[in-house]
Amino acid sequence: MRVLYVFQSFVSSLLFSFYNSIRVFLIQVSCRPVFLMLRCLFTALFVLSITSPSATSDELDLKKLEKIKWRIAESQNFTVITDASEKEALGYIQELENFRYFVHFYLQQNEVERLPRANFLLVKRDKAFKYLSLDQESVGGMFFLRGDKVFSIARSGDFRKGAMVPSYERNIVLHELVHYLTSESRRKHKQPYWYYEGIADYLSTFKEDGKKMSIGEIGALKYRFYSLEKRGGDGYESVDLESLFKVERNEHPVENRNKELDKEVSKFYARSFVAVHYFASNPERDKQLTQYLRLIAMGEEVDKAFSMAFNTSYEVLTKEVDTYLSGNYLYGYSFPKSAIQFPQVSIETDPLEKRLAMEWILYFVESRPGLESDDPQLVRARAYLESMKE
Repeated sequence: MRVLYVFQSFVSSLLFSFYNSIRVFLIQVSCRPVFLMLRCLFTALFVLSITSPSATSDELDLKKLEKIKWRIAESQNFTVITDASEKEALGYIQELENFRYFVHFYLQQNEVERLPRANFLLVKRDKAFKYLSLDQESVGGMFFLRGDKVFSIARSGDFRKGAMVPSYERNIVLHELVHYLTSESRRKHKQPYWYYEGIADYLSTFKEDGKKMSIGEIGALKYRFYSLEKRGGDGYESVDLESLFKVERNEHPVENRNKELDKEVSKFYARSFVAVHYFASNPERDKQLTQYLRLIAMGEEVDKAFSMAFNTSYEVLTKEVDTYLSGNYLYGYSFPKSAIQFPQVSIETDPLEKRLAMEWILYFVESRPGLESDDPQLVRARAYLESMKE
C-alpha cells in the first residue's frame, strides 16, 4: 500500500462553513498537485517496537527524579510539566493548543471551549522516564481521566518527533485527546461508536512540520492494518460496513478480555480508521457521512439513517471502502500553516523548585488508574516528599 499526499495551495481569506470546511476546501481549490508516495510496510517487527527498549525502574524514585531540573508551562487549556528546556516547553504547549484548535475547527465543536485544563507530564530524558516506574506496556505514552481532570504522561522526544516522523506514542496521546476534546458533544449527541474511534485515529495523524501541516498520513498507525491482513498476507479482510456501523460500545468491555476479543477489538479499530479515512478522501461521500451522523444524533435507526444519507446499499459502499484499502494509494492532505488562523496563546513557563516538582510528579503518578493509595511505592514516595520539608 502507498500513501498519496496531495499538496494544496489555499486562499486564506475564504470563509468555511459547517462540518465540511477544511476537507471540502482541500479538495476543491485548484492547484498543481505534488505527489509523495510512501510505501507502508506491515511487519510484526514494527508492532513489537512501539514500546521503549529501556527497562523500567522497580518503583517510583523521587530521590533520583529530584536531581533533574523540571519546569512548568501553562496556557489557558494545558499545563505541562517537563524536564525539557524553556524553548521546548513553550513548543509543547503551542503544539497542543494548535491541535486543540484544529480539532475544534475540523469538527466545529464549540463545546471545546468549556473543558477543564488538561495536564501533561512530558519527559525528555530516558532515565527520568525510567524512574517514573511505568508498566512496560504503557511505556511511551498514556492518557487517563480522574474525575473531571485529565492527565497524560509521555516521552516528549517521541511526542515532538512524531510531528515529522511516525510516532505511536504521539498517536496515543492525540487519539485520547480527541476523545477528551469531543466529550461534551458526545454527551449531548449520540455518536456511532465506530466513528468515535475512527475520527480519533484520523485526527491523531495531524502533524506540523515547519510551515506546513498535514493530516491523513498512516505513519505509526499502519500497525492497525496488520489485524486485517488475510492469512499469507494476500490482501485484507472486508471492512464490512453493515456490521461495523452496528457495533455498540458494550461489545468491547475493558474488563475480562481474552485473546479472541482482543483480536476483534483490533480489527474494529482498523475498520473504523479505514472507513473514516475513506470518507475524508471522498468529498461526496463525506457530505453523506455528515448527513448520516446528523440523523443518528437525532435518534434515527441505523439502517434507515444509512439508506437516507448514502442512497445506496451496505454492499456497494463496503466495496468502495475495500477497494480503497486494497488499492495503490491512500489519500492524505498537506497544506500551508497559514491556511488556518490559529489564535494567539498566552503561555507562561518557570523553573520548578525541587519539592514542588516532586509534588507534581507524585500527583501524576497517584492519579494513574490501577494504583491504590496504599501502594507501597506511593507510601515510600510520600514519605520521601515529607522528608524534603526538613
